[in-house]
Amino acid sequence: MADVNNCTFTGRLTRDAERKTLPTGTVLVTFDMAINTGWGDYAKTLFLTVNVWGKQGENIQQYLTKGKLVGATGELEVQQWVSQKDGTEHKKNVLGQAKVTLLSTGQKSDQPLEKDAEPYDPEGDVAF
Repeated sequence: MADVNNCTFTGRLTRDAERKTLPTGTVLVTFDMAINTGWGDYAKTLFLTVNVWGKQGENIQQYLTKGKLVGATGELEVQQWVSQKDGTEHKKNVLGQAKVTLLSTGQKSDQPLEKDAEPYDPEGDVAF
């Protein structure tokens, strides 16, 4: 039996989302988010790259701007590679196959959704 790899994170975008179209025509939207934990002397930040594929990525990319609060659920992996320039090893946390929920709107990045506001549903059939 396979293990379950399903993680949910809430954080703020550190940059605007970028859209790429692969040669196969598949759309990939990526963005980085900062997840803050702890407080005071114990505060720390985890930086995570999020990959959103296909129709959801196409639909939500325009709303994913720096500072927005989002929730993302997907498969966590650590990507590792060696730089071809100087041979240094690199690691990066990536949340793949992600489903994204917008948690803030408007110009101010710290404004939560209004109580009666409908959550953004990019696929039309996702239950919230």
